[in-house]
Amino acid sequence: MSKFNSADTTNFGGNSPKTSGGFSPEVFSQRVLMFFRTSSVVEGITNNDYFGELASYGDSVTIMLEPKLSVSPYKRGQSVTIEDLEDNEKVIEIDQANHFAFQIDDIEAKMAHVNWESLATGSATFALKNSYDREVLNFMAKGAQAANIVNGGTHVTAQETANVLTIGHGSGETDPLNLLSLLSLKLDEAEVPEEGRYVVVSPRFMELLARTDSKLLSTDYNQGEGGLKNGLAMTGKLRGFSLYKTNNAPKFLTDTTGSSVDQVADDGTQGVDNIVLGGDDAGAVSGDVIIAGHMSAVATVSCIDKVEKIRAESTFADLVRGLHVYGRSIIREESLTVAYVIYA
Repeated sequence: MSKFNSADTTNFGGNSPKTSGGFSPEVFSQRVLMFFRTSSVVEGITNNDYFGELASYGDSVTIMLEPKLSVSPYKRGQSVTIEDLEDNEKVIEIDQANHFAFQIDDIEAKMAHVNWESLATGSATFALKNSYDREVLNFMAKGAQAANIVNGGTHVTAQETANVLTIGHGSGETDPLNLLSLLSLKLDEAEVPEEGRYVVVSPRFMELLARTDSKLLSTDYNQGEGGLKNGLAMTGKLRGFSLYKTNNAPKFLTDTTGSSVDQVADDGTQGVDNIVLGGDDAGAVSGDVIIAGHMSAVATVSCIDKVEKIRAESTFADLVRGLHVYGRSIIREESLTVAYVIYA
């Protein structure tokens, strides 16, 4: 397809273009991707230095990790022990993809006083961001090492709920701030650097954290410093963490009988979006998975692989469709920790 003609202004503002001529997929793709990246929680908490190193679905990116060396005592005249450097690497497979597609009827484009293409593109970008965040956060929660699970050494299953914490401010409940301290302790014990730590919580957890009877007390989280992006809930640090709030925080559903194995979607219905397998009987226990870690723990590679506009075959309309491809990999397992919580 041809580039924009500098003298052709039909594609800017006003109604959507009536034809596919003059469309620039490069400009369109960049606009979608930049909007996507500035609104994604995952883009704010993962190492995405490798962005731009892929071309399409099925590609892979190899990351070389720093070698781990041992230190030995030394005495004068003693021969030193020489170690061979280990060729340690991680590979990110670009094996995930989502798409959007919509059409703009010529009559709508002619009669409308808004730019339907721009509005639809914004809506598609938001949907892509939500799907991307939900899937990668679930991947991170499932990938946490057993030793890095707060209050237990296993992921929650239908038969194992001993490590589920009840969050609240009453007797026998775990205060939200104390949970952040426990997550910080896990990272401290793994010698994870303090700079670059984050925690991802649900709005429900954030509400308990900010209650007037909490230890956090009443404060202006933004401190008058302007807008917060990527779901960042406050400008400062809390227990050493940058605090992110999102409805895409992983959820779990389990039960007390283990009689069935299903998954729960974000709206509470049976689906495939949750982190933990469980049942759906009357004894079900549901809650959130709180994720904390370091920016280096997970690497992501994301790309708007293709955005194109063509004429629809069966009607008088422009068809716009886009393909988003991405990959994710846990690079430093010790730098990722989780907690399973329910609410008082």
